[in-house]
Amino acid sequence: MGYGGINIGYGIQRLIDAQMRYLDANRVPVSMRFRDFVPPTDQLYAQLGYVITPDSGGAGTTDVLINPPCSTRLVSMHNIGMSQGKLRFGAREFTISQSFINAQQLALGLATPEQLWLSKQLVGLVGYGVLWSIELYASDDVGGIPVVWTVTANANELR
Repeated sequence: MGYGGINIGYGIQRLIDAQMRYLDANRVPVSMRFRDFVPPTDQLYAQLGYVITPDSGGAGTTDVLINPPCSTRLVSMHNIGMSQGKLRFGAREFTISQSFINAQQLALGLATPEQLWLSKQLVGLVGYGVLWSIELYASDDVGGIPVVWTVTANANELR
């Protein structure tokens, strides 16, 4: 007999979700920002660097509140220095539950959770009054399934 295999991962994921929802309820709300349209990238003008903005229809963005609330922490100066210029001062790590990622994967019709981070519709994360660009992402697995994602992001604008 095994030690639970994949079921241990689902159990740990539920414990993490409960901890994020109820024990740390005073966190700053963070949302994922999605484009309401898929930008065309296979056209010649896009390959040359030109951008065409749609003037009718769905041309905006939608913010989806991350639930259970994600935890955040500042990236240390040592890690910023070791990133070889990829991260800037003020970069943050966001820890997002796999249950939220599963919901977004289902809503967008994606085959794997990794495709969410590579999606052309994903703009970034919105929290602390700024838009964060996603630089790095990695999952923490238990029992062979991801239970949380750690996303490292840069602030692209000033408050």
